[in-house]
Amino acid sequence: PYTPLAPLGRIATFAKLSIAPNMVSADATLSAELTALKDEGNEFFRSGEFLKAAGVYTKAIKAAGKDATERAELAPVFSNRSASFLKLNKVKQALADADVCVKVRPDWEKSHFRRGMALEAGNEDNDAIVAFEAALATTTGATNPEIKSRIKVLKAKVRPSSIHKPASSTAAASSFGFGKAAAATDPAAAASAASEPRPPLLLLLLLLLLLSK
Repeated sequence: PYTPLAPLGRIATFAKLSIAPNMVSADATLSAELTALKDEGNEFFRSGEFLKAAGVYTKAIKAAGKDATERAELAPVFSNRSASFLKLNKVKQALADADVCVKVRPDWEKSHFRRGMALEAGNEDNDAIVAFEAALATTTGATNPEIKSRIKVLKAKVRPSSIHKPASSTAAASSFGFGKAAAATDPAAAASAASEPRPPLLLLLLLLLLLSK
């Protein structure tokens, strides 16, 4: 499961960090009790009982103690709970668990993949791309076609927003009838002024007659 990680852009940084001294190594093994709970949760997940799966994973995390979020060997449990939460449409909880995975196992492909899935579910497409690219940069991620597929799909969705460009000063001057004045100092304005529509001569004469009365 994924949990929102601190600021955006730190995903790539996490990928380069080594496990902090106070964290248990990823090589450490789970106790028999925690392994049994993880396996039980996996069975529920495989059978589509995602709420029960999340409950069992939570039980395992609580049994691990207060330092559970600092123990690298628990990353698979947080990862699986993240996946369960995502199936239950609990995106924030899924992202939170994914963030724990990234923190304790920054070198693990699935940590970033889970984060990417949760971010995508939350419509954070740009952040999701960053997470998937971090997964792709891991040793095993480079050979995972699903990661490349997610990146491709998301990049096809994300388009640069159209930028509104204000009218140029020349165009504005022209609209107020100052095109000729602008043309005196701006060659481009001269061309624009030359193409401006001119009022009929007869209309001007009639206007002058009216004003003279």
